[in-house]
Amino acid sequence: MIVWCSGQYSDGQAVIAADDRGFTLGDGVFETIAISDGHLEYWPDHRERLLKGLRCLDITPPKELALVPEIAKELWDRNQTQRRSVVRITISRGRGGQGLNPGQSSSPSISVVLKALATPAQGKRSLFISKKYNRYRDGFESFKFIGGYGQNIGALAEAKSQGATDALLLSPDGKLVCATSANVYIVQPSGNVFTPPECDGALPGVIRKVLLQRSKHVQEKSLAVGELKSAIILLSNSVVGIVEGELIATPTNFDGNLNTYEDLNMEYHQRQQDIVNELKRCLRTDPNRFE
Repeated sequence: MIVWCSGQYSDGQAVIAADDRGFTLGDGVFETIAISDGHLEYWPDHRERLLKGLRCLDITPPKELALVPEIAKELWDRNQTQRRSVVRITISRGRGGQGLNPGQSSSPSISVVLKALATPAQGKRSLFISKKYNRYRDGFESFKFIGGYGQNIGALAEAKSQGATDALLLSPDGKLVCATSANVYIVQPSGNVFTPPECDGALPGVIRKVLLQRSKHVQEKSLAVGELKSAIILLSNSVVGIVEGELIATPTNFDGNLNTYEDLNMEYHQRQQDIVNELKRCLRTDPNRFE
């Protein structure tokens, strides 16, 4: 696997300095972007979120950021990629400083890595509502902070231990926020599609933005766990697009007002499924996908 790191292509053996602040403190940002036929999908939106994170952390954007589409295309060609893949862009503050104080840090470091996507699993994603971990609003929820995924990693491990594919995270006051690496939506029998707002801790996902802009059905709304009843659950991110999910269970000590799993498995209304299919078409036909 050929990667690109701070100006150099290598065979995957790129070296990160032991005192790089991204490595020691998670002091940096990242984006995960789908790539098809050598072209990044929704690159302007991902770049905008990267820049937002860099401004928040007061990190000077590296000049190489402007070259990312060309670097990604070169990696596509050098790795002889034949199918849709994923590009991970990581920007660290770089070396320098002592403790939390960045001091006179060196220039930011940036890496670009391309990996082929695994064959997506068939069927719905099995979901487990995490009891141990919450999604907190800490000022870093609006971008992808390298050091900000401890709760998500813990919740995913919790879900796996219960036989689920992914976990749903709640806010400290019990509102539905997101999955561990995806935005979440509910499609109600009425045909309304709701996704948690950013003010509840939801990441402003790129696919979420597309659906809010292009679909008349999708709206932001704070969601109680009980609203999952009789709803189709959808997840979205830049890698999987849109996938369906279903709860396999709730924690035995969960004190929310959600009905039992048997109640959730009531027959879905055809209208709900038609709207799900419409959202997927909306994403496939978006003219801005390869801007």
